[in-house]
Amino acid sequence: MVNRITGITSGLDTDTLISQLMKANRIPVDKMAQQKQIVEWQRDAYKEINAKILDFRNNKLFNFKREGTFAAKTLTTVGDTSAVGAKATSSSVPGTLKVEVVSLAQPSVSTSAAAITADPAFKTNVPLKDTEFVAGFTPVAPATTPPTYQEFDITVNSKVIRINPNTDSLDSMMSKISSQAGVTAFYDSTNRLVSMSGGGQAISVAGDFLTNTLKLGAGSAPVDAQLKINGVATTRASNSFSVNGVDITLNGVGTTTIDVKSDTDKVMESIKTFITDYNSMLKTIQEKLGEDKFRDYTPLTSEQKEAMKDKDIELWEGKAKSGLLRNDSILSALANTMRSSMSTPVETGNPNYKTLSAIGIDSGSYLEKGQLYIKSETKLREAIEKDPQAVINLFTQDGNGDTDRSDVGVGERLYQDLMGSLEKIAKKAGTSAFSDMSVFKSDSDLGKRLTDLNTRIAKGNERLADIENRYYKQFAAMEAAMSKYNSQSSYLANAFSS
Repeated sequence: MVNRITGITSGLDTDTLISQLMKANRIPVDKMAQQKQIVEWQRDAYKEINAKILDFRNNKLFNFKREGTFAAKTLTTVGDTSAVGAKATSSSVPGTLKVEVVSLAQPSVSTSAAAITADPAFKTNVPLKDTEFVAGFTPVAPATTPPTYQEFDITVNSKVIRINPNTDSLDSMMSKISSQAGVTAFYDSTNRLVSMSGGGQAISVAGDFLTNTLKLGAGSAPVDAQLKINGVATTRASNSFSVNGVDITLNGVGTTTIDVKSDTDKVMESIKTFITDYNSMLKTIQEKLGEDKFRDYTPLTSEQKEAMKDKDIELWEGKAKSGLLRNDSILSALANTMRSSMSTPVETGNPNYKTLSAIGIDSGSYLEKGQLYIKSETKLREAIEKDPQAVINLFTQDGNGDTDRSDVGVGERLYQDLMGSLEKIAKKAGTSAFSDMSVFKSDSDLGKRLTDLNTRIAKGNERLADIENRYYKQFAAMEAAMSKYNSQSSYLANAFSS
């Protein structure tokens, strides 16, 4: 800032006079600054709505449209429930399974022919070299003190397993066999026997330590389970298997009937949550479109803010920011698209369930602008129970890629359409269609406008500085002239008085 000493001769408050003169010159720059503020507020408003659309699309809608949302099942068993255990999964097919167990599957078993030790207190958690088995190990060469022994291989079911007698105990050896050979190996401390069971074939063993020290031989042949499923005789190599997405475990001989149904309550709860989220998103957009605009409340200049209290500034700017997205073309198109996505029929595979209204979901009155409501829970529950797949298709079906999208579910259709709106907002305001970024892109429509306004404001401020300097020079010239005239007047007065 330049310090000036003015008005010495004239006695005028030059700074105040020039400040008043500059007010009129500053009006065009202040208007551009107000325009800039409006654009920035508008950009922030777009960012706020962009973040809400992103959250609705990428979190709430994405999770809803997954088929797993509708895959909840309930399972009941009747009959000899101790004979068969059953568990529903997300892929379980609704229906009834009658399982009649004739005999259980028996795995291949290989057990020591006799006790492997005479010591009832044999320690299974110490290195093998520190047990009575050490006599069968080969010392390393050259010999060490204390002695260490060469590693050796054992083979179970054609799987070669390396054993280190210096570090491996009988327990760790059993663990290696169990994890690598596909069997269950354990030491029976009561009978002092090693046993292995499991696998889809007879257990085979090889290696001196297994056959001689642990006294193991080839396992017995496995026996398949004999059963009937819905009257059809069949076999299973294991007592645990899956039928129509139902996990079944055979526990004993007997007959059990398994009934699988869609979990109607959970599916309905998911649909209700979707409707709530959808209505909230649509309401947010419609509120922005219909928000009152107060044209008399323009952004405040710096001088205006200096003359106001903080609370008054906050209230004023609240009015000034209102209605920035009123009747916005992008949001208007989005609101129409959302309503259209919900009302357009879907080829679900069931002609009775092609629209939301067909399953009891409809929009409210015209004044509610497309808000969804469950008009009939009975109708919705009936649709879920009668044809759960059609309900799934109505909401989540991907379609075959045709441009008419007649076979695309309403949730998937909305998911696609929201991306188009996010891209339009990104082009307009410089936001991101993929994340809630904090930095705006300058090549957007509003970004380019802000760049232009910043350039014009800078040039306007330069012009104001030039005008202000010119005023000061003019007043300085006036002061100089008045000083000169005063000097001449004093000279003449002195001359005539003498």
